[in-house]
Amino acid sequence: MFVALPVIYVAVVQLFSVVQGAWLSLTNTSLLSPTTNEFVGLRNFGDIVGASNFPQVLIATLVCTAGTMGGARALGLRRAW
Repeated sequence: MFVALPVIYVAVVQLFSVVQGAWLSLTNTSLLSPTTNEFVGLRNFGDIVGASNFPQVLIATLVCTAGTMGGARALGLRRAW
């Protein structure tokens, strides 16, 4: 019982964040005026994939992610040793 309430709370907060992120990815909401938005569907994703520098940006993102995760794991293993 003591664990159930915090777990439910965290699950609800995370679910809200995931749903809000999914909704925002389907609109053209601006950070400067977040109250005005228009539903654009998958157009945002099409714009990203259709960009001329998409492969270069994707590779840079994967390298950065792999380096960060590898470094964090190495530091964690070193700390546990």
